[in-house]
Amino acid sequence: MAFIPRIYLNPYGARPYKTETSKSIFKDQTLFSNLINSINVNQLTNIFNDDLIITGLELISSTLTNNNRSMSFVLSKGKIIQDSTVIEILENVNISIDVFSEYDILETNMSESYFKISNDQTVNLPRGKSFGIFNSNEPLNNHLNWIVKSTQFDGVNTKVYTHQVMNNSDTSGKLVNDNFGGTSGEIILMSKYRFIETLNYNPIEFIPLYRLSNNIYPEFDSNEHRIIYDMFEIEKDNTNYKIINYNSCDYLSSVMLKDSHYVIHNINNIHPSYFDGGVIN
Repeated sequence: MAFIPRIYLNPYGARPYKTETSKSIFKDQTLFSNLINSINVNQLTNIFNDDLIITGLELISSTLTNNNRSMSFVLSKGKIIQDSTVIEILENVNISIDVFSEYDILETNMSESYFKISNDQTVNLPRGKSFGIFNSNEPLNNHLNWIVKSTQFDGVNTKVYTHQVMNNSDTSGKLVNDNFGGTSGEIILMSKYRFIETLNYNPIEFIPLYRLSNNIYPEFDSNEHRIIYDMFEIEKDNTNYKIINYNSCDYLSSVMLKDSHYVIHNINNIHPSYFDGGVIN
């Protein structure tokens, strides 16, 4: 998540000019006097209402990380006008998504048949989910068809109980989980923003989403996810739990997500009549 400084624009429009004899440094002496210089910009943003204007925020790099189980992206700094708010991104934005999650095994228990991993992973490993063990010193642990019987979070770590009988207590290797299923899908780089009239608790977040068929993970709200910065098709190896190929969707100028139309910002062939995700120079 990136917490971005912003300028709030006067929603009440222009105010009357003060007389020439006025000693005030502002044109009018009201609660909104300090916003008087934003009137012209406010009038510009009102032309577009709820549309979006961005400059910069282009993809600098995309790489496979975490043994080809995750993807990382970097967007350049830039500016956004969204919901009558100017948002300036002062530094490059780093975004990453775990297509396959990888966890160190902290403990195994043969009598209760569980693996212990760090933090709360109960949502990521629900009942009935399959997972794999890789790189264990114990060959019996290295297979993909471990099945979650239940999970239990103790406030620090998560115990992943299995249906299978465990024959050893070896803690080497990695527990790996496929977060999204399927052998292919798209990763979509978006920002999540909701206008709230307060200087606090109003962040803009840069979010990577995964689309498998018509389902979007981990969350999607067309009222908040409104700019696409780039989009990638990926192919997965579900035997070794790795991403084996990815390509930017540079043949697309737009995409439909949950019945909402989005122009992809980082594509050069944007139709000039679009503004959502588009650029005005």
